[in-house]
Amino acid sequence: MLSEAAPASPEQREHITGMIQAQVPLVVEKYLDSYEGGVRFIDNGTGAMNDVRDFVRDLVRKYGSPNQYASEEVASSYTYPPEYKGPKSICDQILYLAEVFNLNPDSALAYAQIRPELKSFVPEDALPFVGWFAFPRAIATGAVLSKIAASRSFYNYRASQMDRLRVHSRTAMAIETLSEQQGNGDILVAALQLGMRHRGRSTRRAHEVFVRNEFGATSVIGGAIILTHPERFVRWEQLHMDLPGEEFDNPASSVRFGLAPYLHWLDGMLKFGTGAVGGAFGYFGSASGFLPQK
Repeated sequence: MLSEAAPASPEQREHITGMIQAQVPLVVEKYLDSYEGGVRFIDNGTGAMNDVRDFVRDLVRKYGSPNQYASEEVASSYTYPPEYKGPKSICDQILYLAEVFNLNPDSALAYAQIRPELKSFVPEDALPFVGWFAFPRAIATGAVLSKIAASRSFYNYRASQMDRLRVHSRTAMAIETLSEQQGNGDILVAALQLGMRHRGRSTRRAHEVFVRNEFGATSVIGGAIILTHPERFVRWEQLHMDLPGEEFDNPASSVRFGLAPYLHWLDGMLKFGTGAVGGAFGYFGSASGFLPQK
């Protein structure tokens, strides 16, 4: 269901076709209302259809190529701070988030007892970086960041613009699948890596090299990790975390949703902000998760 550098499956083909077909009536209605060109368009139907074919071909090539943004990678030797020892007990994480947000932990605890082995669905080269983490399913980003602010020194560069943040479609599909697999509980459990796998890559380059069942982490996921693992962010000289599971619409830019959120440590505190999706920095890495296979 999630794309990778491999031929499209029948389900993917159907989904892509539906995406394109859904836009055609909207575009036709908008521009045929603006121009008196209906008859002329029909008279030039063959040429118009050739242009449509070429446009769709170029669209698939552009967004289906695994080598897009290959230049948006830099060498990186940054790692997690030594205070961070890896993921804590998944049950402890679940119970902590349930208490902080007044949520029901039952479904998550039940799933934690039957969760599959990581090696059954995580790529071998990613296994050293991946562990189990918990996060709330339906809590707003602002609420999660407020809990962080109440627990430590914290600054949100986008505090007045949180409504401009949206979940990436790939991540939305993944979270929906996780929720279905885990009984639609208040808290979800996911196999995540916190940046090492994609360190030095821009967020859009990270998306290009995601494997089929990989998805970007959101601000809620990143925030939950900070709450359960505050030692993950303690100094500037460490690998900071891009959150490619969301996009931000910068009101001062003509490019729509050209930013992605991040979490980093600066000036003695944890900070939440947004950066260009094409920015590649050695001290940042995109956090991502992996869906268990059906």
